[in-house]
Amino acid sequence: MEEEWVVKRCQLRQLWLNHPEWSCKKMGEELGCSKAWVKKWLRRIRSVPLDDQQVMYGLARTPKHPPLPFCPEVINKILEIRDHPPHLLGRTPGPRTILYYLHRDQSFQKSEIRLPRSTRTVWKILTQHQRISHPAQSFTEPEERPAPGVEWGMDFHDVSTVPADPVGKKQHGVEILNLVDHGSSAVVASEAASDYNAETALRKLAEVLLEQGCPDHIRMDRDPRWVGSWTAKDFPSPLLRFLQCLGIDPHVCPPQRPDNIVPMSFGRIHLSNVTIAISNMSAS
Repeated sequence: MEEEWVVKRCQLRQLWLNHPEWSCKKMGEELGCSKAWVKKWLRRIRSVPLDDQQVMYGLARTPKHPPLPFCPEVINKILEIRDHPPHLLGRTPGPRTILYYLHRDQSFQKSEIRLPRSTRTVWKILTQHQRISHPAQSFTEPEERPAPGVEWGMDFHDVSTVPADPVGKKQHGVEILNLVDHGSSAVVASEAASDYNAETALRKLAEVLLEQGCPDHIRMDRDPRWVGSWTAKDFPSPLLRFLQCLGIDPHVCPPQRPDNIVPMSFGRIHLSNVTIAISNMSAS
């Protein structure tokens, strides 16, 4: 972006040299810039020799006169309000609350001590004195790509081209159940429907497994249709129990972390019941 503005300034100087009689408004129309921008940069260009190229670059944005530091009394008062909240406040005060009590302190009102005026300044002081902790940034190692046919990814995708039903569902009117092989990035199945719930999603997955076979792992998010209620971890959802019966290891991803998985371990479940259930599905 800065390179484009340097070119514009060079064009302005050349335009001024070729047409010194032009007004700032006409130069701005020629360059596609505002009249105020032309006046500002013409003033800078005229103030230096013509061979000076440094004027074409913008000035440094660092403040020429950095703000004076606050006196220790103000910093100590901010930390005191943070560590020992006022009576009946009932909570740890944040920067806005600290700023409120700081400007109502009688000792500072009688003196001419400079006080912070923004919550950002108070936030910086609290951070510098370890009153606000920031979690360290976590870095995750990329996972190795599994072999083809070992792990599938399963998720729903909304069909945005289908308008919402005015008397029915406003969102998720039509969804596509996508199953992708993580080893080969091939689409195993892509099934669209307008009535996906826990039961219909389980039936559709069973049909895909009957047709394509079973992988070793299936990765999914925390969609209630997959995992049910996450708080009821001792009572897994029907789909998780269904996968466990087939010998498929379900990998449930935490929120916003598809690179991490939560191992699922259940009790011993007999495979014969699942075989009968699949047979009934295929027969129906």
